[in-house]
Amino acid sequence: MKPIIALAAGVLPLAALQAQSPDDAALGTKSPAAVRFALLEGEYDAAMKKRSAAFRAIQKSDKYKALREAEDDDGLRALYATVEKIDMESFLEKFGAAAKQYEGTEDAVDYLMWIARYGRGHTEIQNQAVDTLINVHLASPRIERFVEVLPWLIRGHKDHDMIEVIDRVLELTPKKSIRAQAHFSRAQSIQRNNSASDEHRALAAKDLAKAKELAKGTLLGLRIEGPEFKKNRLQIGMTAPDIAGVDTNGVKFKLSDYRGKVVVLDFWGDW
Repeated sequence: MKPIIALAAGVLPLAALQAQSPDDAALGTKSPAAVRFALLEGEYDAAMKKRSAAFRAIQKSDKYKALREAEDDDGLRALYATVEKIDMESFLEKFGAAAKQYEGTEDAVDYLMWIARYGRGHTEIQNQAVDTLINVHLASPRIERFVEVLPWLIRGHKDHDMIEVIDRVLELTPKKSIRAQAHFSRAQSIQRNNSASDEHRALAAKDLAKAKELAKGTLLGLRIEGPEFKKNRLQIGMTAPDIAGVDTNGVKFKLSDYRGKVVVLDFWGDW
């Protein structure tokens, strides 16, 4: 078993963390470990927003517009490079220090999952967090978000076989949502592997059916049913499913209200 490495970062006192809290009332009912995690995560989110805002400011600048007009890709890359990068080493140290402090307890799980999900480019640290989650915390009721991306995190990881790890998750956790996510994640991973064996593809089909059964009526259930819905309801020439909503003036409407007219549907997200 590989424990999470002891990262060289001092542990910020909880009082100092609380002093940075944007909403002390919202954090007041949380445990010290949960408060610390929420504040660290908030610090990272703030850095991400600051970086995104800098990119948006660049895109509004005259210099950016001129470079776009000139199709100067090198100039655009140089302009984007002026935006300050997020200090991931610092964040990984902070989350790693907390994971070390709570090592072996349920409180370590959120910190380890954060490192596993966001530690791209820092392979050793990320892999050790993944190892610890697999070796120590697979039975945790908090593990669902990790299970969602687990097949991709351990792809090519010489110490772990994805199918066996998912089997361990299914053996260790009684929580229905985690079991559904485990089946679905493994099915997706196998289906996207062009070199998967017939045996594994058969396993993927069983996983998908089990995930659909366990996730019925949930958001994950809708994701699982998505491809089938697209095949049966969203092909060219079919009548579009009716969509109901409220416009910017608060007026209710349905897609069917516009039948016979040209309609453009633009689905988008911001994250």
